Amino acid sequence: MSTKALTVGFFGLSHLGIVSAISLGSKSIKTIGIDQDSQLVDDLNRRKWPIQEPDLDTVYVAAKDFVNFSASLDSLGKCDIIYISRDVPTDHAGRSDLSGIENLIQQASQRISRDSILVILCQVPPGFSRRMLQYHPNIYYQVETLIFGRAFVRANLPERIIVGAMHPNQPISKKYQEVLDRFACPILIMDYESAEFTKICINAFLAASVTTTNSLNTISNMLGANWGDIKRALQLDKRIGTYAYLQPGLGISGGNIERDLQTLNDLVQLYGLNESLFETFLNNSSHQKNWIFETITAEILNKNLQAKIGILGLAYKENTNSTKNSMALEVIRKFRHQISGYYDPIAELPEGMETVRVFSTSHDCIANSDAIVVMTPWKEFSDLDFAQIQASKMEGFVIIDPYATLNRALLPVGVLVKGLS
Repeated sequence: MSTKALTVGFFGLSHLGIVSAISLGSKSIKTIGIDQDSQLVDDLNRRKWPIQEPDLDTVYVAAKDFVNFSASLDSLGKCDIIYISRDVPTDHAGRSDLSGIENLIQQASQRISRDSILVILCQVPPGFSRRMLQYHPNIYYQVETLIFGRAFVRANLPERIIVGAMHPNQPISKKYQEVLDRFACPILIMDYESAEFTKICINAFLAASVTTTNSLNTISNMLGANWGDIKRALQLDKRIGTYAYLQPGLGISGGNIERDLQTLNDLVQLYGLNESLFETFLNNSSHQKNWIFETITAEILNKNLQAKIGILGLAYKENTNSTKNSMALEVIRKFRHQISGYYDPIAELPEGMETVRVFSTSHDCIANSDAIVVMTPWKEFSDLDFAQIQASKMEGFVIIDPYATLNRALLPVGVLVKGLS
């Protein structure tokens, strides 16, 4: 069978499912995105995207003849391969709620033949995929590579694809292999638990890099050293490298790495291991996040309790509209009576926070505030020209810029700027 004859479904159209369906369709494979939310499906078919990603429209144009979206569960039966592709929700402690994923697997299993293939694409803890064999005999687990703001680059050009299989020493399904071959990258086949744990290990190494960077940056500041210079030197070391997480930040955010650190912490306790490394990462992240609260209090409110604080950036990082575990939301909640409002180019406040004022531009946010906190390092903020703001307004103005996003050369004389480095 050629790949043109294949039909691949993506069941669960959250960020992961939408990106994955469009990406595979752009490789000329007939793809159906399936979700029971009929309004969501209508929006997707009308190209009213609920997600923000660079290159979304470009990739969709390449995929449009091969991808469509459906709210009918009957579409599952038309697919040779079904990817379970809904994002896994987590609570405030970073623990996953897998009930929705298991429900999708149950529903799909009831509507497809035993010869059809189920691929669990969403991130699950070790042991989950093997347990799902109770619903369907032909299951694979594939490590997702979603990075908000770079989702299509990662989906279309993965460094490698990691697959968990029931029998890793045997050839995988020819249909599944035909799909994987379209990505022209190494395919690593291993057992379920190894693949599931590999994803957690990847995030643990990322957490180590984030935590180490934040800790070293704190010491660097105490020494009066220049972290920017140190960062450039580290990136030229091949053992660390160009793509290492070397930008100081407000701990770990976004939800996925925190979830995996919590899973590792739970496994340490389950097996009675004397290991506190992952708890240390979580504690360090919490400590780093407190920096923003302490700095707002010390540099703004202790000097002027009536100060109005504007928030620049709501998304948890640039190039996405996701506010999951966003520190901007935590700042707004903690200092809600002092917040004048916020500006973000694409992200919006979640339900329950609609009373917070929304500014149409960053300059409006600054003009209506006594201080601003830059919570997302959007590129447009690096070009902010404060010459447009009345000079008298800038006297005694306070800017907290954790990520060193603003161009210091464009800041008026006398403005107090506090950052992490």
